[in-house]
Amino acid sequence: MKIVNGNITLKSSIFNELERLNNIHSEACDYFSFDKNHTITKPKDCLTKGDLPPNGTKDNYEILSIYERDNLIGFITMYIGFPFEKEIYICFIYISNKSRYKGHGKKIIDVISAYFKKNKFESIRISVSLKNWNGIRFWHKCGFNHLTIVDIEGDFSEENYGCIELKKTILK
Repeated sequence: MKIVNGNITLKSSIFNELERLNNIHSEACDYFSFDKNHTITKPKDCLTKGDLPPNGTKDNYEILSIYERDNLIGFITMYIGFPFEKEIYICFIYISNKSRYKGHGKKIIDVISAYFKKNKFESIRISVSLKNWNGIRFWHKCGFNHLTIVDIEGDFSEENYGCIELKKTILK
């Protein structure tokens, strides 16, 4: 898969990028350290077996490297056809610190939305930690305004994990 929009390119990740993807993964783990009970799938695992939902298959899973011109600035993972056939599930997205706050995230989501709308998909879902206030605000600005699931583990505390799943309709 390859999607190009101006100076941003998303393309299927390859093993030659693994060292750079690992560096971005390490940075992401530091950034999301506030969520100690949630782990981010390592790029090698994404490339070899995927981060699959129950009964999922690797054929429907994608890890895309995000480039600004020739610079790898992040990656996004998604599952195509989950939880329903005409839905996309974004498992994870991260843009490196040096490339943040330049509008890339919204542009990437807009490009993905347009690509899958053109391919007759109906909606995109994401899950965001309740502790990730910036993430919740970002997804809301990107049009993910339909709350589908609230998932919590135990009582509210620093140690427990909770998330919300949000959906954006792209084809009406």
